[in-house]
Amino acid sequence: MSDEPPTRKRPRTDSQSSAASSRSDSSKEPFSRDDRFWYADGDIVVIAENVGFRVYKGLLATHSDVFRDMFSLPQPGLDAVEDCPVVHVTDTAAEISSMLSVLLPTQYTHRWYLHRFRKLPLSAFDDLANCTRLAHKYGMKQLLEESLTELEDYFPSTLASRDCRDQYRYADMWRAIAGVNLARLTNTPSMLPAAFYLCCQLTAEELMEGHTRSDGTKDTLSPEDLRRCLDARAKLCTLFVTSTLGETFNHIRKNDKCSTHSRCNTVIHSILSDYLVLDAGDSEALHSWISAIHAHSYKRRPKPAHPLCSACIKQLVQREEDRRERLWAGLPQFRDGEFWLEDGNIVVIAENVGFRVYKGLLSTHSDVFRDMFSLPQPGLDAVDDCPVVHVTDTAAELRSLLSVLLPTQFLELPLSAFEDLANCTRLAHKYGMKQLLWDSLEDLKDHFPSTLISWDIREGFKDDDTHPIVAVNLARLTNTLSVLPAALYLCCQLTAKELQEGHARLDGTQDSLSPEDLERCLNARAKLCTLFMITTLRDTFNPIGTDGECATKSRCNTSIHSILSVDIAACIDGGEGDALRSWITTIRKYSSKKTPKPAYPLCSACIKTLVEREGNRRQRIWAGLPKLFGL
Repeated sequence: MSDEPPTRKRPRTDSQSSAASSRSDSSKEPFSRDDRFWYADGDIVVIAENVGFRVYKGLLATHSDVFRDMFSLPQPGLDAVEDCPVVHVTDTAAEISSMLSVLLPTQYTHRWYLHRFRKLPLSAFDDLANCTRLAHKYGMKQLLEESLTELEDYFPSTLASRDCRDQYRYADMWRAIAGVNLARLTNTPSMLPAAFYLCCQLTAEELMEGHTRSDGTKDTLSPEDLRRCLDARAKLCTLFVTSTLGETFNHIRKNDKCSTHSRCNTVIHSILSDYLVLDAGDSEALHSWISAIHAHSYKRRPKPAHPLCSACIKQLVQREEDRRERLWAGLPQFRDGEFWLEDGNIVVIAENVGFRVYKGLLSTHSDVFRDMFSLPQPGLDAVDDCPVVHVTDTAAELRSLLSVLLPTQFLELPLSAFEDLANCTRLAHKYGMKQLLWDSLEDLKDHFPSTLISWDIREGFKDDDTHPIVAVNLARLTNTLSVLPAALYLCCQLTAKELQEGHARLDGTQDSLSPEDLERCLNARAKLCTLFMITTLRDTFNPIGTDGECATKSRCNTSIHSILSVDIAACIDGGEGDALRSWITTIRKYSSKKTPKPAYPLCSACIKTLVEREGNRRQRIWAGLPKLFGL
């Protein structure tokens, strides 16, 4: 019997050993595990700023094609952690944590509904800003849409919304710098006036230093936006004084409804002297005096020392509302960063973004613009002594148009993207700009040609940013019917969901097919799938008969059968609708003259026959597209 005292420690279980081993292993890892988002059953480790997040591939891939593609790429450094592949990202750890707090919430608040994106459970502005950045970067459309909706509560596009927001949720001034940068990043110009206005309430030193986020990252304005704020800040100080004195509290005239205008004017003077002290550097030009005005109603009890009659109260309130509306509509921060020319003589406003350009230039290209400039416009009469014209176009459309009429760089083609081309086509048609419309439609026809030869040339250099739904709508708008067969054919290569949802432009505007064209595409899509399989088998790869000059028909037909079994069958998926896909390269790959010799060689005569058959097959399908789409 041993003399050693019994141990007081419990024997270690397998699970405890595993946990201890995991802790030991984690201490050796060249990163620290996030306390909140490290799931034991996670199948991907995302590392940001030396912090690891173990989460789920499927979840991230569901929300983001960018993440899905990223996971398939080899990553430098760590290959795996606990058998999980590792992905390194350049985002901050705080940004990843904010995004995961929405995708993988650990707590639910009263704002959390059945659909997780209906309202964001974001408790801090930094979380909202982080989600917006990453949703934009990783193409997470639903999260981006909801984040921008939430941001618009902080930086509303109307004065009424701003006044409502101030009653329950006032964005700290430093958030304005982040707001400007997020609006620029996501191309959301409607946020800019409110965000810039709040920036102007910061001191010059605060504007230049920027704002430090909770994780230490610094947000600063671009040099152009910094200059814009510093200039506007001085103007707002002047506007506050001149508009308050010259508009709201201007003297009541004798012919107004006030019967005691002399006494009321004396009271107005006393109000200005006693209560409304305007600091020399005060740029809060939207400050409302309405409460102060109502405080001097003679109906109040106790009666104020300086009472005003009901007619004067009503008039001063109306003046103040008009003053603030004019200031809001005329905020200098709506200026476009590229097309605000100091010697311009007309301001065109689209989506609350102003473009200061030249009357003569626009009038030369468009009679519609020429006539528009002569009409009185509601709201602003002038900005910087320039007449103002309001248009219903998007800011992105107007920017694309001006990039052609006032190019800042000269390329072989002034349109750098299909979206610019589409925008120019719309506005050229709307404003009767004949030369630009002709040029734009010629470019559109290059993307969506009317002949199979041109189609094959296009396939060699086609742009990834072209979208057939946009092209169909442009063809309908401009009555350019030659574009429709190719555009509708490419629509049929989209999924039913993509066809029904439509295409979102970069500025968020949605392009959708008309109900008739949607039905046309859904019907034709099924027919094209059948055509692809039947014509490939029956027309191109039918056994060689009397139509060929082959001296070894039996051997070549055996090769054709093998090609069908090995190459063609593998390429024809059940839902393949690309009936114009060419097999010519595949056919030539089996030439008996190839070195090394293919496993299933074809003689030169059969190669020639199959190539000719394939050309005829595709030409017949192309010629039949108008009938297929019921054009």
